[in-house]
Amino acid sequence: MIGASSDVRERLSSLVGPLKSMFSAMFFVSIGLLVDPAGLWANKTAILVVSLAVVVGKLFNVTFASLLAGVDVRTAVQNGFSLAQIGEFAFMVAILYAGIVGDAECPMFQIAVGASLLTTLLNPWMIRLSGPVGDFAERHLPARFRVLHDAYRAWLAKIGASEDRCDFGENVDVITAIESSRAEELSTVVSEISYGKGKITLLRTEERASKLG
Repeated sequence: MIGASSDVRERLSSLVGPLKSMFSAMFFVSIGLLVDPAGLWANKTAILVVSLAVVVGKLFNVTFASLLAGVDVRTAVQNGFSLAQIGEFAFMVAILYAGIVGDAECPMFQIAVGASLLTTLLNPWMIRLSGPVGDFAERHLPARFRVLHDAYRAWLAKIGASEDRCDFGENVDVITAIESSRAEELSTVVSEISYGKGKITLLRTEERASKLG
């Protein structure tokens, strides 16, 4: 993270790239060695049910969350389709569960791995379908929902604009205070310099008067 914000990030990326690929390959190979095809087939019904629940649940949850964030309907549907899979993090959860129960061949482990593999394999097709489905949802959106969603997005944009103006106003106040403080400091310095010059002039006048006297 520190290197990513430095000037040598491109060189660091080229050096770390092969190491990243190696560890990724080791991770997926180690997970693949734990997969039991016979166990997956024996739990195929549970794997299909869990995969369906995950895809449908994440599709609706992500789409709804995107709508709440203020994005348009097409983008919200695309987000839901793109993030409907479990992902490789489920492998780590399955390994942790197997380590806790002490049995890598337990049904729950095979169901978790099978659902993760199935949803990961479905992900490219779901991403491909996200565009057409998003366009379809945008075209067939009920008029009442469209009006409400547009009003909601306009309200969010208004809140964001007001916050930006408040931040700008606060920044202006801070800058004004800093400039006022600097002006006061400069005025004090100038006054001290003027006082010093006046004092030096007075001393020189007294010195000349004493010499003439």
